[in-house]
Amino acid sequence: MERDTASTAKAPRRPQRARKQASRSMGDRAASRDACPAVSSVEKSGTKRSAAQAKGGRAAKSTGAAAASPASSTARPRGSHPAGPRRRARPRGRGPGESWARLPAAHRGLSGEGAPENSLGAFERAAQAGLAIELDVRACRDGLVVLHDGDTARALGRAGKVLCARVSELQARPLMGTGERVPTLEQALARVAGRVPLVIELKGFSLRGTAKLARAVAGALKGYAGEYCVESFNPLLLRACRRSLPDAPRGLLVASPETMRRMCGIAAGWALSNLLLAPLARPQFVAYEEGGRVSRGLAVWRGRGGACAVWTVRTAAGMERAQAAGELAIFEGAEALEAALRLRGGRG
Repeated sequence: MERDTASTAKAPRRPQRARKQASRSMGDRAASRDACPAVSSVEKSGTKRSAAQAKGGRAAKSTGAAAASPASSTARPRGSHPAGPRRRARPRGRGPGESWARLPAAHRGLSGEGAPENSLGAFERAAQAGLAIELDVRACRDGLVVLHDGDTARALGRAGKVLCARVSELQARPLMGTGERVPTLEQALARVAGRVPLVIELKGFSLRGTAKLARAVAGALKGYAGEYCVESFNPLLLRACRRSLPDAPRGLLVASPETMRRMCGIAAGWALSNLLLAPLARPQFVAYEEGGRVSRGLAVWRGRGGACAVWTVRTAAGMERAQAAGELAIFEGAEALEAALRLRGGRG
């Protein structure tokens, strides 16, 4: 008893008062309900009414949600999307079969004795033969030049970066040991003068400077009356062309998965070879590597009826396969040239 009394004496008094007041008020409310049954019934009915209203509100919300989203109550069609049809990278009305793609294209021009690849002489030979021309365009320090490699070692015999050189510096040395010089894009356009279609490949895998390059190419092509299209391995560069060259047909270049991995790494090569970034470019056609392993993305594109071009065809059988499939053939070599001249008459 003494121990209990001591512990009781040491306990704080305020909580005890609060508990006594709470128990007294609860007892008063219970007594008032017993004394006045009407009050008790009103409280019970109010509680039931509020519960019913809450239940009705939840039902109304669920009904409104179902009315606002009919797809929740009915099965969604296969391939549909709640916000509309999914956007797919598919041809948008232009591709091989259009006027610019009616002829086989000579890869980097029709090169030969004294007329190396991507030279004005090679372009002249292709134009005189009535063949389309595929050419490579890249930016240098103060303009646009027609050159395949980003380094000048193979073309000019001296190592250096094209992007860091001026046009005058690039044209100061002979092109591949001939009397030709590296042409600018403007010089190539003036030489062809709209006689045959052009397939203009824009070079560069960089993520920076794509808009600047696209604007420069658009400026060079402004007023050009001939037929042409643009293509690139870089989907971001083609996306920039959508703004700067909205009327130009666009082609996404793709190599085999193995080649793409060597070019730009495992992850990026896998994504590019499977056309995962094609929605950025929205290409009208895809140009694939002949003889390379067909990726799943390319197979899906072709299965949906996507337009295609094929590079680089070197045999007569390859030229005939491309014609049978309705694909633009970008070719090189004597055997493919003979087939191209024969097939050219059939496409007229």
